Amino acid sequence: MTDIKTIDILLVEDDPAHAESIRRAFLSSGTRAEIRVVGTLREYREQVTARVPDIVVLDFNLPDGKATDVLISPPEDGPFPILLNTSYGDERIAVSALKAGALDYIVKSSEAFAAMPRSVERALREWTLLQERKRAVAALQDSEARYRLLVENANDAIIVAQDGLLKFVNRTAVEMIGYSETELISRPFPAFIHPDDREKVVGHYRKRLAGDTDQPRYTFRLSPRDGGVKWVEIGAVLIDWDGRPATLNFLTDITERHKAEETIQASLREKEVMLREIHHRVKNNMQVISSLFNLQAGHTLNAECREILKEGQTRIRSMSLVHEKLYQSRDLSKIDLAGYIQSLAVHLFQVYLAGPGRVRLDTEFEDVALDINSAIPCGLILNELISNALKHAFPDGRTGAIKIGLRRGIGDAIELLVADDGIGFPEALDFRKAESFGLQIVNLLVDQLEATIGLDRTNGTALTLTFRELKYAPRI
Repeated sequence: MTDIKTIDILLVEDDPAHAESIRRAFLSSGTRAEIRVVGTLREYREQVTARVPDIVVLDFNLPDGKATDVLISPPEDGPFPILLNTSYGDERIAVSALKAGALDYIVKSSEAFAAMPRSVERALREWTLLQERKRAVAALQDSEARYRLLVENANDAIIVAQDGLLKFVNRTAVEMIGYSETELISRPFPAFIHPDDREKVVGHYRKRLAGDTDQPRYTFRLSPRDGGVKWVEIGAVLIDWDGRPATLNFLTDITERHKAEETIQASLREKEVMLREIHHRVKNNMQVISSLFNLQAGHTLNAECREILKEGQTRIRSMSLVHEKLYQSRDLSKIDLAGYIQSLAVHLFQVYLAGPGRVRLDTEFEDVALDINSAIPCGLILNELISNALKHAFPDGRTGAIKIGLRRGIGDAIELLVADDGIGFPEALDFRKAESFGLQIVNLLVDQLEATIGLDRTNGTALTLTFRELKYAPRI
């Protein structure tokens, strides 16, 4: 445990309930701590300037930024340790934040809040070890004698490799690998590396000897004497050893952290399977609703009612298709908008055109991916525009073409074109104030997408929708 009698903690948390839970945990644990609470990165910067804390417990998402805006990599280069506090479901982000400079992370829960005092004490111990290692490296540059004294008592494994052989092994390295120093010295170092990782480690070793100083820390597996596997993180520098080049290597045992990351990844894979199944079930349920509409249409003799039910079916299909595409996609957060439009248009042509070939479908698509929040209102708008063109642009068996275009506009804008060379949109009709249900839906969804829509009557009808991907879920 740290020698600090009262821990100076800066808690950066914009949820008062979470902050209070953490404060109560320290009170009940008996750990002496002074907790300063702020809710923004701006206040965080002010506080650390006014007084450097012993440790910062930092929420990942804050009103004016993210934790990655203030992280320093590697973490020991910062003025104090940062313990990341992340919401449930942000595991991948938490792992990336570790690489960006967080010392460790905690997934928010009532259990995690209760264990916060232990987590802080553990982080301070790790921080102390990191600082010791940093000081040890600096001391190496001053004196070999001082270096030997420090590395022998360091908490990290420290190894010198020269000509592919082990030349120096400290106490921690002996304990980590499980062999005595006599058994290790002058043995080829790849012998103690997991067979699947030997080529990678030897490659890094050769690059370092060749003078490549831009070698990041990386991980690999050791094969200790007990027959198990230990995951370690290694960093190395090129040194002079007895007049010849060698590598000085610092190994940190990260086996427990690696197990935790594997658990997180397994949980994420499980959630992905569940989400895929949800999209599949939503699609199936919508198809059931569409079938009910179809059955109802078969039991009515009123042509207007049948048309209304058919239009309802196409709208359901446009939403169902989004979930179908997400279910089929490798990336459950995005759909291929071009593929979606193509499938939707083909379906509508089959629904509204009795004679094949009378109206031609022309498409010109760029690659655009869209999330579900924007895809559903976009799909409903497309459904109405394409349906209107098929129903009204080519009366009395007239032939022609409908063109659908998709491209990236200026910045991150998306532009969608639905055009036909039919009889044209009535001059006297303002489509923004039209009384038809379909155009009312279009105008409503254009507002929800925060989009603009333009009409060109030059050669038939051309409607251009311009929008940006929504950052929130609209109400449909």
